[in-house]
Amino acid sequence: MLDARLLKLPTASHHHRHEHHQIVVGVRGEADLSVDGTGSHLDTWRACLVPTEARHDYCGDLQNHVLVINLDPYMPAINSPGHSEYETLAPLFERPRTLVLDNKLQGLVQFVAGEFDRSPDNQDMQRHMGASILHCMAGRMNEGREVRQNRHAISPDTIRRYIMENIQRKITVSDLAGVACLSVSRFHEMFRDVTGITPPPVSAPDPA
Repeated sequence: MLDARLLKLPTASHHHRHEHHQIVVGVRGEADLSVDGTGSHLDTWRACLVPTEARHDYCGDLQNHVLVINLDPYMPAINSPGHSEYETLAPLFERPRTLVLDNKLQGLVQFVAGEFDRSPDNQDMQRHMGASILHCMAGRMNEGREVRQNRHAISPDTIRRYIMENIQRKITVSDLAGVACLSVSRFHEMFRDVTGITPPPVSAPDPA
């Protein structure tokens, strides 16, 4: 679902697209990217966010190294509005963009790159550290912006399907909240916002 690696970009331009989201962070040297026709210059203080299917090309100088984080666009935290992290992470890939790193984030990137160099085969460590950078970037991008739950995060079709698949047993509001990845109180609130009524108790029908 997420992988991270340290790469050296070729000096010749390479044009392509891919089926995953990608974050490219400058570690050493300099590089140039063009994403859907918009240019981005990478050095040790910048990162480029490339949404899935965006056409892009890149090339770097002889000293360049970049940290690349690839993400499955269908992972729940990015694709499912009901996920608790959706409103925080999904905006990262609404469009191509370049982020300028602050001192602390730049220091984290350099530390992570050093650990990647030290343990190039430790994929679990690389995934965890890549996820840390992802969340730090999202936190900075969301500063000053109210992160709001999507009022349509509850999918009536998903709830209806769950009920029909489990109609032979007692179904509680807590069960339905779990399906929506929400607390019971938040589920009550959002169910009322979407449907105009509070969620009724659901249980198996009486035997005939």
